[in-house]
Amino acid sequence: MKRIFLFISMLVGLFPGAASAAMYYQMDPATAASMTLQPVSDSGSLYYYVGYNPGTAAGDEVWSDGTHLTYGGTMTMTYAVGFSGYLIESSGNDSAIATIGLSSSGLTSLGLTGTYDGFLLPISNDDNQDNRTWSYASYVETDAGTNLSAWAQLGPGTQTNLIVTTGSLLDFSKVTKIGFLIQWKRSENGGSTSGDFHTSVVPVPVPAAVLLGMLGLSVAGMKLRKFS
Repeated sequence: MKRIFLFISMLVGLFPGAASAAMYYQMDPATAASMTLQPVSDSGSLYYYVGYNPGTAAGDEVWSDGTHLTYGGTMTMTYAVGFSGYLIESSGNDSAIATIGLSSSGLTSLGLTGTYDGFLLPISNDDNQDNRTWSYASYVETDAGTNLSAWAQLGPGTQTNLIVTTGSLLDFSKVTKIGFLIQWKRSENGGSTSGDFHTSVVPVPVPAAVLLGMLGLSVAGMKLRKFS
């Protein structure tokens, strides 16, 4: 029995954020896919794709109508929901920031409830073009103000957990805005003024049948070793 408990504990630890589920609010894929482009800090910014992980590379980009219709020809979506777009820094202040999230109107139908220590958002930079670097931060806003995570700089194909903490328990029924920021910096990208981002969030859910199957195989293996 102790071995079974240990295996279950190890299994839970395999999935990003699972051990923190009781502490932090985490979006499910449907909620993440509801996020849209909010105001950006610079001109020339476009937002052209949001979609679920297809389980394979997303295929070639489509430019026929001036809009990207897929995630990106050589991009592999790491997490459950992907966002891609184009961000240009044209003001000469080194950086441009786009906000992707939910505002009051989008939050109403979700009916967020519960009290948490903060907001945890697993995020991946799936961009593999020219060694581009993107920076990310997550945010939660209430009538009392905005709470922002630390900025995380991610190179191609790297991931992290963005964590917003408030210093006290946060009632998510009072949240008015939630999401993440993506930043392009000229100084971190060889002086280039623009780039295409490909970013995914929220771990892909593991079907219950798969978890039960893994547990069943482990228990069977333990029994075989016991009687061998």
